[in-house]
Amino acid sequence: MYLVGIIENKNNTMEMSKILEGMQIYKKCTIMKIKQDNLDNLKNVKFDVVIINQELDVEKYKTNLENILKNTKILVLNIDYKENLKVVENLKIQVITYGFNKKATVTITSCDEDNIMLEFQREIITLNNKKIESEEIKKSFKTGENGMHFYVGIVILETVFT
Repeated sequence: MYLVGIIENKNNTMEMSKILEGMQIYKKCTIMKIKQDNLDNLKNVKFDVVIINQELDVEKYKTNLENILKNTKILVLNIDYKENLKVVENLKIQVITYGFNKKATVTITSCDEDNIMLEFQREIITLNNKKIESEEIKKSFKTGENGMHFYVGIVILETVFT
């Protein structure tokens, strides 16, 4: 079973739970929600995947983030928050970025009330060493705008488990 850490805005907890309930992620991993203030307590935890879906105070938590990420296999990072780009400096792990940013590994190309289109712009290597080629996928999406970025992070998480 995989261990996944999710750094997410604390006010999205209910929407986050709603999204996770509708997906098959729970069968493959244990998910730990992480608050920025608790990063120091987790420096010795070995995560398979960490998802960062909130703007981080990188200067304040840089050392704690580095301690967690040095033992992590894959970082899934929302780069619509510009400050988060500082997290990936000098990392020697696979980083999968996502968001509306055209330079992201996975770009949100369009979305409406029911669907979201995602473009995997670069090859991704899964935790099982399977290569996922560039492709565009359409996913059903029924949550509010606040949960959209989190949902994309979870879609990527499902992909790295294949």
